Amino acid sequence: MTQPTNQFRRRRTLLVVAFALAALAAFSIVAAGYATPNSAARAAAAQYNNKPTTGTKISIFGPPATFYMGDDPTCTANVVPAGSGFVDNGHDVHIVRNEGTVDLVTVVVSLVPMGFTRRIDEPAPGNCPF
Repeated sequence: MTQPTNQFRRRRTLLVVAFALAALAAFSIVAAGYATPNSAARAAAAQYNNKPTTGTKISIFGPPATFYMGDDPTCTANVVPAGSGFVDNGHDVHIVRNEGTVDLVTVVVSLVPMGFTRRIDEPAPGNCPF
């Protein structure tokens, strides 16, 4: 039996996440669910941002993602390897960058209470040179 390709695994994961969020949304009127696949070209970065709610799960499919906290005066790189992820607890300014040589693929899953925005773009805080 052949092993599934990485592309197949990514699509399967996206489908599972989408179905889970659809089920949550069908039974809930107090929150909205989001499953957002993202791709970033090599040497690209997202906008500095902040989440107004807790519990956003970011899964890294490859290559490693590097994130920086807006309140870290040393601009320390936090590397999250491919095949893993992290939970964004919200209420902090940060940026995720692709410092690899191939496109970065992530899936962001979040439940957001009704009336809240999912993400707030923030200006660069000035602690990092980028």
